[in-house]
Amino acid sequence: MWSDTLPAHRLIAVAARQGRGEAMVERLFRAHHTDELNVADPATLRRLAGEVGVAWQDGGDDDVRAALARVRAEGVRGVPVFRIAGRTLNGALSEETLHQAMSATMAA
Repeated sequence: MWSDTLPAHRLIAVAARQGRGEAMVERLFRAHHTDELNVADPATLRRLAGEVGVAWQDGGDDDVRAALARVRAEGVRGVPVFRIAGRTLNGALSEETLHQAMSATMAA
């Protein structure tokens, strides 16, 4: 099932400004992956914000879209992201791929 993640990204940005970004991300991942909640639903997001101690704020979509566009322009296409010696590595990578990238950096 596909859902619009912009509202969740916006909530993360709000939480980060309130010093609760990491806790909000953790709660959103648990909500989506474990609790099977719809993290695109505004009522769900408001409830989750309250659980984490984040004061809800409306608006900010344009700022979040701009930030996401900057990240995409940097070559980020998945998570996790590793930046090693000017190279961006995205997504699930094998240990061998990471080892080779780090070893190449150490040898340089």
